[in-house]
Amino acid sequence: MSKTFDASNVSRRKFLAVASTVAAASSLAVGKDSQSAQASAATVLPVHYLVTIDVTTGSVSYSALNKDTQQDVPMPNNSLTVNAGDEVKWQANTTGPKPRHRAGIRFTTTTPFAVKEFKWSENKSDGGNTQNAGTHPYCVGVFDKVKQEVYFDDPKIIVGGGVTVKAEIVEAKSELNEVKEKIESIEMLLSKAIEQL
Repeated sequence: MSKTFDASNVSRRKFLAVASTVAAASSLAVGKDSQSAQASAATVLPVHYLVTIDVTTGSVSYSALNKDTQQDVPMPNNSLTVNAGDEVKWQANTTGPKPRHRAGIRFTTTTPFAVKEFKWSENKSDGGNTQNAGTHPYCVGVFDKVKQEVYFDDPKIIVGGGVTVKAEIVEAKSELNEVKEKIESIEMLLSKAIEQL
């Protein structure tokens, strides 16, 4: 009886040693992957947006361009959604064969930038990199020097909106699939260890 007991203790010890080794190796691999995922998330390059304020039709309208991809960006309800660290610049489009204007934007309550105000004139743009998450309404003013008209509006910027959440969900799902694969691998190794006992 004591031989059987000793043999089962040896098998149990061997089993625990194998299981511990597999679990430790797997957790190190998970930790390494998590760190590399965090490092790659930390090295995400900022996106550069250019918002055009168009007053050529007699009213204010907006268009946004991702300057990195040269693709238009939707602005539902005159709102631009960006991530922290992205660059946003504004320019104005006014009338005339030689358009001349003065334009500016001002954040009245909160600002996603280091400053509350940007000003520019024809053939120029102004803006900066976003820093503060949240929804930030601002005032737009464009003085068309050719028409001697002033145009104003109140759009907003949303920093850290749905784009960030969607990216985090996709990344979390990918990490979950990797962990599931590692768990299946551990289960197979444990099953083989049990069979050898």
